[in-house]
Amino acid sequence: MKKFLSVVLCLAMPLSVASFAAADEVITLTVMNVQSADDAAYNELVAAFEAQNPDIKVEHISTVNAELKKQVQIDAISGNMPDVLQFDNPDFAAFAAGGFLTDITDLAAEWEDMPHYWDATINAVSYQGRLYGMPWECNCIGLWYNKTLLDELGKDVPVTWDDVLDICAAAKEKGYWGIEIPAPAGEVGTFEFIPWLYAAGGSIEQLDSEGSIRALEFMANLVSEGYMSKEVLNYSHGDTTKAFLTGNTVLMANGSWAIADLKDAAFEYSATTIPVLEAGNTPTNCLGGYHIGISADCKNVEAAWRYVKFMCSAESNAHWAVARGLLPTSEESAQDPGFAEGLISEFVAGLPGAIARVNPNWPDLSVNVYTAIQAALSGEKTPEQAMKDAQELNAGYWN
Repeated sequence: MKKFLSVVLCLAMPLSVASFAAADEVITLTVMNVQSADDAAYNELVAAFEAQNPDIKVEHISTVNAELKKQVQIDAISGNMPDVLQFDNPDFAAFAAGGFLTDITDLAAEWEDMPHYWDATINAVSYQGRLYGMPWECNCIGLWYNKTLLDELGKDVPVTWDDVLDICAAAKEKGYWGIEIPAPAGEVGTFEFIPWLYAAGGSIEQLDSEGSIRALEFMANLVSEGYMSKEVLNYSHGDTTKAFLTGNTVLMANGSWAIADLKDAAFEYSATTIPVLEAGNTPTNCLGGYHIGISADCKNVEAAWRYVKFMCSAESNAHWAVARGLLPTSEESAQDPGFAEGLISEFVAGLPGAIARVNPNWPDLSVNVYTAIQAALSGEKTPEQAMKDAQELNAGYWN
């Protein structure tokens, strides 16, 4: 990471001085995000950007996600939003639809980095066919496995759903839990369900389709067959990791953020992509992460676009993602050696098939999805009825 910073500074300074020596004044860009004011990796990027653009000074406003969303709406009333804003994946479309963000479609069309982004990461910052930001970071989930238990059971790493069921049945005979997939009444529940939903040929837009119902039936059967603990209805990602660490569970659906938490596990473990319905299918996933947009109140869009391009470039993304245990946003940044080997590479492999959560009504829509999951896994409703009810509630959000 130090090498990145030194290279950028060395290359940037001669060009910057020549290009902007005649500038009369420095432009101040206000940037509101959830990065800490003392985050070393982020501050290195800001320093490199300012060195490359000596006519721009970044004024950083750090906050937490919930407060950021509230503050942006308050600032919008007075026409005084920060120049650059950061939103979580499921919130981006709502702020684009609400007129909080600048349409950068035409600006981005000229940027040489654009062809390298995955569809999912671009979908995450798009609304009604227009672009309102660029991907800053991303994450997704994978299937962790206790290799010690797999070896004991004489099973291979699962590739398909049938493999998962085979492992679960063998685990139950030995007194182990087969799998844990967190399914709480919250966004984590929807996030974790989406990879299985799309693997079955279902979709968020059509929850009552045959594939969508099949996905929920699969999860509900894991509980009813005793393969998965009913406690998943209350599990956060952290709770799921703790359960896995007991060494009594063979498989766990969780993100790359668990890498640090599992380093002291008393058993051998690894990760793979989310299993597919049939061998040969592309692994599916759900895209998470924060993205950057230019506010509708920005007084200097050209300067803000320079900031967005720099921060979201392949080099900057790799610098940030590797430092923070996150994933690359494009095929180009994925070439960084930091993503090539080890556990993180298994999560990178899940990105091409990831689904972005794009709907301005996402929070309300998601409530109906995770409520259906809760109802089916608890036995309150059949998976078919739960999905039909959710579809009836959500149908209007897609018109």
